[in-house]
Amino acid sequence: MEKEEGFILSNKFRKAVFLEVAAGGKYVNEIAKKHHLFPKMVENAVADLKENGIIKDDGGLELTDTGKKIFTKLKGSDII
Repeated sequence: MEKEEGFILSNKFRKAVFLEVAAGGKYVNEIAKKHHLFPKMVENAVADLKENGIIKDDGGLELTDTGKKIFTKLKGSDII
């Protein structure tokens, strides 16, 4: 497992946000409501993932090219 994968999987909030964004979730409040989380928790996870170049926010959250590669790798290995 690579550094980025471990970074995502080591925190349940980052993992939930990552998977939601990969599934098309675009907004913090939407993700928070779906997972019954405080919006601040989701905001912190988003900030962590953005800082590491895994997601971006261009009017709505989406995976970067790096994030897409990580998702494909994790999905192919049945880790998620």
